[in-house]
Amino acid sequence: MKTGLAAINSAESSNGGSQGGSVKFFHLADGESCTIRLLTGIDNMVVYTHHAVKGDGTPCNAHLLEIGQTDWDEIIAAGQRPICPVCGQPIMDTDIDYIRPGIMEVGQHTEMVNGNRTLVYCMDSLDDDSHNCPLCTHTVEFIKRDGSHGTRRNNPAKRYMAWCVLREKHTSQSVNAQGMPMTVVDGIEDVMEDVDGVMRPAIRLINMGYKNFWSHFHSFWNANGAVGYYDFDITRSGSTTDTVYNITCVDMNTPVALDMRQYEEDEPLSAKLEGFVRYMSSPEYYVSKGIHVPGYVSPEQVPPEQANAYSAPMNMNMTTSPKYVTAENPPSQQWNPSVTTVPVAPASNMPVDAGNGGFRQTPIPQSGTPWNQVNTAFDA
Repeated sequence: MKTGLAAINSAESSNGGSQGGSVKFFHLADGESCTIRLLTGIDNMVVYTHHAVKGDGTPCNAHLLEIGQTDWDEIIAAGQRPICPVCGQPIMDTDIDYIRPGIMEVGQHTEMVNGNRTLVYCMDSLDDDSHNCPLCTHTVEFIKRDGSHGTRRNNPAKRYMAWCVLREKHTSQSVNAQGMPMTVVDGIEDVMEDVDGVMRPAIRLINMGYKNFWSHFHSFWNANGAVGYYDFDITRSGSTTDTVYNITCVDMNTPVALDMRQYEEDEPLSAKLEGFVRYMSSPEYYVSKGIHVPGYVSPEQVPPEQANAYSAPMNMNMTTSPKYVTAENPPSQQWNPSVTTVPVAPASNMPVDAGNGGFRQTPIPQSGTPWNQVNTAFDA
């Protein structure tokens, strides 16, 4: 399994009621637009709060800054320490708050099973050797450039997955110095949705190819070193192979840091994603979709005398649905919807901690695809 910058670099060079019940996919129809904040980095990102003392005796306290883990590891391997861009002092391991995971690369198969278009992830996506992917061993026909027919191995399409939160912009009209009308973004907040009677941030799982989607974020990351400080407007044009995504940063001049941990519930988002991919690439899921897996014996097929000795070939300990806040299930940390404004960036132009992200109860737009429509949720 490739994650983070290794996955993106590979893509650039190649040009390339169910167990998933709590997963909703990011999806836009032709002509639709939305605003998102990525919760996943391009590379794995080291997020830190700097506790060093500056030359004037005051603490640095640079909060929720990020540095790519690839860069971090290279600096440490050279016997040096990463340097804080705010105070110029070394960043220590004790300053690290958490690691923001990078995007995940998976192989995706599209198969016609009993007349139905079925999407599964390649069994090799998580580097699990318990079973070979039966779909990769197939050969498929294709048309060559000269019009003749040929056959090739049924290689999966490379997809790149990451979490995001849907965002809502609050704007007003103004005029610039030349007297021309302009739209001013007064604030950006998380879109909230009702989940079992509890208002929660609208988290979506992005499952896209590199060329027409992730290449935009990769270029932005190369130029700016981070994507997690910014919100992005996305517009989709086209509906099939002509699909184009126009992706622009909402405000390059006001980076705002959000703490990814506030969006996590019973488990880290990285673990939730891995569990989801593990389920979608498991022999159990293949068989449930009518795809034969040679050598796989389901628990129902195990003779009674062998049942106690049977162990599933893959770890399927995936959370089927999150434990939302109820009277019977008090949370360890309540969501706090009180902050409704985006902090003003300081003169230093360094990211500002947005606290709880300015949650507000905003109805969910038609940009999220529920699990039961998963077979139509994957874009080109």
